[in-house]
Amino acid sequence: MDILVLLLAHRQQLCQDIWMFAGTSRQRCNIPVHRIPLSEEKSKLLLAFHAITGCDMTSNFYVVGKASAWKVFEDAPDLLEHLGEESQISTDVLAKAEAFVCKLYNPGTQEVEINKERATAFRKSKKDLDALPLTHDALILLIKRANYQTMEWNKAL
Repeated sequence: MDILVLLLAHRQQLCQDIWMFAGTSRQRCNIPVHRIPLSEEKSKLLLAFHAITGCDMTSNFYVVGKASAWKVFEDAPDLLEHLGEESQISTDVLAKAEAFVCKLYNPGTQEVEINKERATAFRKSKKDLDALPLTHDALILLIKRANYQTMEWNKAL
């Protein structure tokens, strides 16, 4: 999946027709990367989205899949702007990424602090504690890892 995301994000700098071979020896698949529709704005933020929602180098969120995360991303792509642009992540970028993660757990929320979203989720359902959002400190570390991974992928060419 990481390779496909890299090809999509950098396809403007590559050749016109990009094909990716995937699958196993029994089930082969050729993916026409150049035909996958993706706006330029989303293409620029795709690497940050993939890194923060889970990839080979960063962990994913327990109850949040890529499909539901993509819906949040489509509604609020600006929350991932500037993630992966600098090695020292600014407080503004951290705050926006934290707000993005709040929306992953509760798409309709206006909450921007993960600990408050965590408390709300706990009050609603005390059955599955693993399904609670990360604590603020754990989330900051995840965002920093996603920032570093995005920065590395941005340099991939």
